[in-house]
Amino acid sequence: MFEEVEDLPNTVAVKFGAIYHPKGGNSVPLGAVLVIHRFVEPGRTVLVWRCFIQGGNDFAGTFLHSINWCVLRRTTSDYTDVGMCIHLIPMHQNQNERSDGLEFSSIVLRSSNQDKLELTRLMQKLLLD
Repeated sequence: MFEEVEDLPNTVAVKFGAIYHPKGGNSVPLGAVLVIHRFVEPGRTVLVWRCFIQGGNDFAGTFLHSINWCVLRRTTSDYTDVGMCIHLIPMHQNQNERSDGLEFSSIVLRSSNQDKLELTRLMQKLLLD
């Protein structure tokens, strides 16, 4: 794959897994493939990424396809203007079965929020140290 990428320094492709531990519920294994590309232009940086997330256990055969972009612009002050769009598409491997796409999407979003809170906590700790 990397041999075909024209702008390798601005592209990241990773495959990883995580386990979401909901309060009072069963753990849900998540597998993801993520590709991010960065475009650097005068006055702004644009990040475009796609992520394909697959569920396990009770959510085997359930997927979440995520198409996203983020624009970072300098402002006249010491701040950065951030614009973002996230498009989530829940899918199920077998169209004849009941789709758990919305429930799976909710699990993925809660897992992502837990990760963001933990990263924020760690960053605040670094600032205080």
